[in-house]
Amino acid sequence: ATLAGVEAAKAELEQKLRAVTEDLQKAQVENQALRATLIVSETEARRLKGELDEQKRREVVMHGQAKVLQGQLFSARAGEEKHQQALSDADVRIRVLLENARQAAAERE
Repeated sequence: ATLAGVEAAKAELEQKLRAVTEDLQKAQVENQALRATLIVSETEARRLKGELDEQKRREVVMHGQAKVLQGQLFSARAGEEKHQQALSDADVRIRVLLENARQAAAERE
């Protein structure tokens, strides 16, 4: 009877060992799947960070271009004001010359 008991206990332990081994294999497969998912996630995170860095670089470039255009616009406005003043000065000189010519004509008559 003792030998039969030992054999039964041995068979039960072997069954438990097979179950634990199967659970371990399942856990290893799940672990590999999780590692693959992690690698994909890390790759995607690096790609997104690269896109974000590129977007930030473009924003810096566009900001610089906007500053350059702002400076050009300021210069153009200053030049426009200068030309407007020159036109105004010329208009005043023409009016003075016309008035002088009219007075000279009136004095000749």
